[in-house]
Parts: sequence; C-alpha cells; structure tokens
Amino acid sequence: MNTSLLIATANRPDLLAAVLRGLARCRLPEGKFEVIVADNGDDPRTETVCREVADGLPVRYLGVAERGKSIALNQAVEVAEGDLLVFTDDDVEFDPDWLVELWRAALDYPDHVLFGGRVLPLWPDGIPARLEGSMYLGALYTQLDRGDEPGPSVGLRPFGPNMAVRRAVFDQGLRFDPTLGPGTTSGTTMGDETEIARELEARGEVAVYVPRSRVYHRVNRRQLSLRWQLPRAVRYGRLLSHIEGPRAGAGLLGRPFWLYRDIATGLMAAAGNAVLGRSRIAFDRLLGVAVSIGRAEPSGEKA
Repeated sequence: MNTSLLIATANRPDLLAAVLRGLARCRLPEGKFEVIVADNGDDPRTETVCREVADGLPVRYLGVAERGKSIALNQAVEVAEGDLLVFTDDDVEFDPDWLVELWRAALDYPDHVLFGGRVLPLWPDGIPARLEGSMYLGALYTQLDRGDEPGPSVGLRPFGPNMAVRRAVFDQGLRFDPTLGPGTTSGTTMGDETEIARELEARGEVAVYVPRSRVYHRVNRRQLSLRWQLPRAVRYGRLLSHIEGPRAGAGLLGRPFWLYRDIATGLMAAAGNAVLGRSRIAFDRLLGVAVSIGRAEPSGEKA
C-alpha cells in the first residue's frame, strides 16, 4: 500500500522546515511514500525549504495560487499517488512511529476508510489551570485523546494534524469544502477536516481510532490569551451552525432571543465561578457565550 502525506502551508517557512526535519526522523511506511507540500502563500522561502530541508524525504512542492487551505488540499489530493492519504499541519511535532501506526491501522482494518490518531497540545510552559479539563480543548487546540483502546470508534471525527483517508473515497468525488478552513472568505475559518469526517459518517463510515499514532500541536503564548480564545470560540460556533443548521427562534434587533439569554446566564455563571475560584468552569462558561454568538450570526456574517 502506497502512502501520500499532504501538508498545506501559507507563509510559515520556518515552521514548515521544523516539520520536515521532524518527518525525516520518523519511521516511514512500507511501499512508495511521498510528501506533498501545498503552498498557499506567497513567500518564496517555502519552495526553498521543500528543496533544501527535506533531508532525503521525497518532497513534492505544489504552488496553489487560489487562497484557502481546503482549496490547497484539494489540489494536493488531485496529484497524490498514494492509496492512503495522510494529512498533517505545518505546526506540529511527531512521535517517531505516528505515520507507521496510521499505515498499519489501514492494513488492519481494510473495510474502513477514515483513521485518526491522538493530537495533543504542546504547551509553551505547561497547561494553564483554567484550561485543565476544559470542554473546549478540541475546538481551541485540536486536542483529540480517546484513551488507549484502538479500533472503530463511533462518533470519532479526526482532526487535520493526524488524519488518514483512503484514496478510494476521493476517487468517488469526496473533497474538502472550499468554503471552510483557514484562508477562506466565508468567515468559517475552521472545520475543513471535520466536514470530511461528517460526510463519511453520513455515508455510514465509522472512523478507526489509532491511539499509538501521536502528534503534538504547538501552542504559542498568544493562543493562551482570551483575546485569541474568544474569537476562536466564535468561529467554532459558526462552524456548529454550518454543520448542524442554525438554532431557530424569534428575534430582536436581528438576533434571536435565546442569544440574549445565553449571554446573560453565561456571563453571570462565569463571574460567579471566577469569584469562587473555579477558573476552569468560569472559562468554559465564558467560552460558551462566545460559541453562542457564533451560532447566532446571520449567514455569511463575520465576527
């Protein structure tokens, strides 16, 4: 079984270089293997990195002028030659066996088409107290950890830093939604891989969880501030509205009544728990307000 590893990147050559160096230290699957870097930016150093930092990896550079991560990945899918397409991001670190574990799972579960491994945040100085156990770690930092039991997992929707899909489903017409993901103009700048998983789930497919495949998603200090986290939560709410449909209800001043209720109750709960020293609960209630704001936005509006 041949394998293609697809990475979309945009104007982050230093991060990409670190990723390629990390990949060069990983065990590679058997069969033909290739890395396709879909460059969705305009920094000429990206192509230079692909040419000079690969360290023996079979890297193919693909320039994609039209903006949007999903658009870049769709073009990479078109040229990929592998039977198994593995996806990762340009800001992660890897366990040495992460790629081989995904490949082995695809061999062990021939009737399944979607595979996902662990994605763990790589904190700059340890996890902040208010984030410990938060229900929003997946939405904020793409954390995915379902424990140690491998195999088909109902409801599993793998995240982009550690996801594999059989080529056959793309040959049947599956593609990333070009209106979703970073670089789009729709305002829904996340959820591109979630939509792939949701579509396969709707077809009756169950994803296979591969806990021994682990990658670590870098978190920078800017991403630990509410100034970054709250807009991210709004975008997550926007994604939920896209996936699940808008929450119905009568409105006032162009917004549904339930939004005013969610804001009032959420802010009071956040304040009350903060006073009591329950930082994680206060944080989750505050993020819940931001999610509600995203869910209430009229179609096409941006926060």
